[in-house]
Amino acid sequence: MVCCFLTFIFLVLLNVGALAQEAVEKLPPDPQHATISESRKIDWGGQHSAGLHKCFVRADTIDCLFIITNLEGGNARDYNTGDAIGAPRLIDNFHTEHKVSRSFYLNGRGQHQEQMNLGQNETAWFVVQFEGGSNDITSARIITDGLQFSGRIEK
Repeated sequence: MVCCFLTFIFLVLLNVGALAQEAVEKLPPDPQHATISESRKIDWGGQHSAGLHKCFVRADTIDCLFIITNLEGGNARDYNTGDAIGAPRLIDNFHTEHKVSRSFYLNGRGQHQEQMNLGQNETAWFVVQFEGGSNDITSARIITDGLQFSGRIEK
């Protein structure tokens, strides 16, 4: 029984990793050269900006890719996943709310990190995966701590 449960957990983790890897493969190599639909300055967790690059449906998740830029002068700063864009929720074109299933930074090698160190004006990819992806979802609003990002859902 324990063996079956552990196998199930392994397969779930393997599947989540494969989905996130698909998101990584679709990214431009340098976030400074990526386009964003809109950018917001954020004052909590350090002065930085967050820009929505794109969202897309992968199996049962909606993956949204953000670019985080450190705007603080002076020393580099550590950003954890909660610092990036707060506690987001996604509202789709059907007015259905989707909760976060996980979020992480991507380092220059496409590996997941819970924390990222950024110097002044340095950028990093930040991925937020929301539950309940479906191919009929065409647009999304991401609302977080008084801020809103909007965009189309790519197929």
